[in-house]
Amino acid sequence: MAANPPSLSEIAALAGSPARANMLTALLDGRALTASELAYAGGVAPHTTSEHLAKLKEGRLVALAKQGRHTYNRLASPLIGRMLESMMAVALDGPARYQPRWRGGDRARSKAPPGV
Repeated sequence: MAANPPSLSEIAALAGSPARANMLTALLDGRALTASELAYAGGVAPHTTSEHLAKLKEGRLVALAKQGRHTYNRLASPLIGRMLESMMAVALDGPARYQPRWRGGDRARSKAPPGV
């Protein structure tokens, strides 16, 4: 890992991925979870989870906790939890997400010719 700490944009990109955001949110209650549990929380396959966790570890957002044969993942510090809670508060207070409206009526959805 590089000696330089991650930049703000790197941290935002790490936490901004929907799968990683779900994994980090699952860790907010302070428990350490296995990669399988985080795969379920993130809605991704186990192989994909290991890639996501590697990025989160490199970005210093997640730390490993080994217990016997098992490896658990936890938030790297309480500061990470506060950052996530702050980001969630900003997201709740922000503008509504853009949702394009369909203006073509139902004709494009059916195979029937117009007027039938």
